[in-house]
Amino acid sequence: MYKQLIASVMLVGLASAAYAETPNLDPGLWETSATMRGEGGFPMPEQNHTSTDCMTEEDIAGGDAFFDDVDQCEFQRREIRRDGADFEMTCSDPSGMNMDMTASMKFHGDTSEGTIRANLDTPMGAMTMVTTLEGRRIGDCP
Repeated sequence: MYKQLIASVMLVGLASAAYAETPNLDPGLWETSATMRGEGGFPMPEQNHTSTDCMTEEDIAGGDAFFDDVDQCEFQRREIRRDGADFEMTCSDPSGMNMDMTASMKFHGDTSEGTIRANLDTPMGAMTMVTTLEGRRIGDCP
C-alpha cells in the first residue's frame, strides 16, 4: 500500500492544478525516484524505487484523474501553489493498516522534489517511514 501511495502522492502533486494555481511543471515524460527509510523502532534497509509517467498539459491542469489511486485515503489538507504543494491525509486498507501521511513538494519547471512522512499503525506496532522524492522531466511523451 505504501509504495502505491508514494506514487499517487507524487502524481497528485504533479497534477493538482484544479485546486489552485497551475504548478510550475513542464509537460512531458517524468522520471520520479523515491528513497524510503524507516525511523524509530523498526530499522529497515533503505529502499529505492523509480517510475516514469507521461504528464500532459491536461493532466497538470485537471488533477482529479490521479486521485483514483488514493481512494482509501481522506485528505485533511491539500494546498497547491505554483512553486509547490503540501498535503495531509489519512489512509487505511482492508487489512487494517492505518497511516497518517504528510507530504511537502517543490516545483521547479523541469524538476520537482519532496518529502513524505508516514506514521503507520501496523500489526507489528507503530512505525514511521520517510520518503524523499526527486522528479525530473526526461523528454517528450511517447
